[in-house]
Amino acid sequence: MRSSVLPRRLPDPVVADALASGRALCEGEGSLARVADVLRARDQVAREFFDQAAAKDREAFDAPDASAAYVAALARLLPHRKLAVDAGTGDGALLDVLAPAFDRVIAVDRSEAQLDRARIRIAARSYANVELRKSELGSFDIQDADVVFASRLLHHAPRPVDLVKQLARIGRAVVIIDYARHDDESMRDEADLWLGFESEELRRFAREAGLVDIDVIRLPAAWCGKGKDAHLPWQVLIGKRK
Repeated sequence: MRSSVLPRRLPDPVVADALASGRALCEGEGSLARVADVLRARDQVAREFFDQAAAKDREAFDAPDASAAYVAALARLLPHRKLAVDAGTGDGALLDVLAPAFDRVIAVDRSEAQLDRARIRIAARSYANVELRKSELGSFDIQDADVVFASRLLHHAPRPVDLVKQLARIGRAVVIIDYARHDDESMRDEADLWLGFESEELRRFAREAGLVDIDVIRLPAAWCGKGKDAHLPWQVLIGKRK
């Protein structure tokens, strides 16, 4: 009978002993002490990639279509639209949605080269309500934005769950657009540290960040643009701070 089976939450003594032995071996040879160095090295790869990519690509942006007008009209139905944060704005592509929708937008990136690209976009679009900041998210001082967005940023993070926690401290609501799990190893050349995430992984990250009302939805391929990652499966994580 099922009642005679030990609850799954109880630790398996064999597994626990194996984990303890493995940890002791790693500590003895110094492997655990090198974990932080490995994470820093992974992070540096992403920094260098985006600095170089932005330096090679500084052409002016084409004039936008009429979608910004539609977004501005629809946004009047939103209850909270005073401040949005675009975390890891890159060249500012998401600003074409956020600037027409919110009264104020703060776009953050740690790469000055990427921010230069975003400045070109802002000038071309005449976005007077956008403020650019060069900053690491962990040192960002805003905690009560209506919404914080992170578009295709999570797969570059050495520790994705830590990034979600940082986002949850910034915004009362969090919207993360990223890839579902895939097997395209060529994306490693785009400084991707993770080949997407299972939906349950995203939900776990959100729960560990203290978010509630969590939802994960897949996006139709027709909505994913024409970039190098258009062939990948995209998904959206939405959660709210308690």
